[in-house]
Amino acid sequence: MNSGACRSLDSMSLLHLLWLFRLAAQLGADHIHLDAPVRRIGQTGNGVVVETDDATVHGLRAIIATPIPQVVKIDFDPQLPPALARLSRINVGAGTKVIARLPQSHTVGHNSVLGGQYLWAAWRHGDRLTGFVPPMAGAVPDRDLIADPAAAFDVSAAIELRSTTVFRWGEQQYIQGCDAIFAPNEVCGMGPADRTARPGQLRRVARSSWPDNMEGAVRGGERAARETLATL
Repeated sequence: MNSGACRSLDSMSLLHLLWLFRLAAQLGADHIHLDAPVRRIGQTGNGVVVETDDATVHGLRAIIATPIPQVVKIDFDPQLPPALARLSRINVGAGTKVIARLPQSHTVGHNSVLGGQYLWAAWRHGDRLTGFVPPMAGAVPDRDLIADPAAAFDVSAAIELRSTTVFRWGEQQYIQGCDAIFAPNEVCGMGPADRTARPGQLRRVARSSWPDNMEGAVRGGERAARETLATL
């Protein structure tokens, strides 16, 4: 059961859909619940009880793969250890990602740029461009944000870019931020608590890379599931 990060099929990327289909093939579609944010996780003498708005699920263990700031929004019984509860103090800022593909006939040679009118940085992999925009530029219209990486990679007009997407992390209800905005020393200072978080029958997935990214949640969750199954 997910925590609500995947709300509906039309809001997922192809990569997320492929992962969902693979998971459904392994577990059965009845075991996957979309748009079902977890509200409460309780521990009993022989397992866990996970509650959503519409369902209650019993299990031996619970693996928590959520963005760090969302952990403390779940009601835990018993409460989380203080070291883990402090993770809620991490400041995850509302950055914006700009994604596009270069024209098919492009001749761009460089792979990265630093700075721009709005961009902090942008990089290229093949014909795919990815740019990161800091929170202070979050209100800039999409067309202006797209024009910035176009200029950075020598595309004469932003309209020539293909498959343009502006993804505003702060507008995502169950993420509400981007991992690139951590304050100095936050990850190093609180990372040990996150990496060793195994209170009772719970397992908090520590994602040292991409801690607020769907791919990080998928990879970390699957790894934690394998490790947990090996102990049962």
